[in-house]
Amino acid sequence: MKDRQASAGGEPPCPARHASGPRPRPTRPHRRGAAHRAHAGDGNARSVPWRAEIIAKAESGQGSPAQLATLFRVSRSTVQRVLREHRARQALGQTIEQVRARFDDLPPAELEALIDEAIVATLQPNAPAAV
Repeated sequence: MKDRQASAGGEPPCPARHASGPRPRPTRPHRRGAAHRAHAGDGNARSVPWRAEIIAKAESGQGSPAQLATLFRVSRSTVQRVLREHRARQALGQTIEQVRARFDDLPPAELEALIDEAIVATLQPNAPAAV
């Protein structure tokens, strides 16, 4: 209202406003909107189908995490997280195989006694680690 009165008196309108009214809204959606989330690469990387492909390419040396991030349109931290989780699963799998191989020949009663002993030793405060 003030701008109209000022322009009627011969002064130019306020530079913060367009002569035709408020500024037009941008034509592309806001980056945090639903359209961006549909294409966002850092969502839930555990459920995406290309996770196995990222792992295969990284293990075969077909690219650094930065190159793979560019290729799959995800952030470098996503690629690094996928690889870190894969390595952790591999290490856990190897540990389980080693434990099974180590105690495979023990009778179940003796194995149960070893487990109970380890649990008691773990629950005692300041107890030495059971081996």
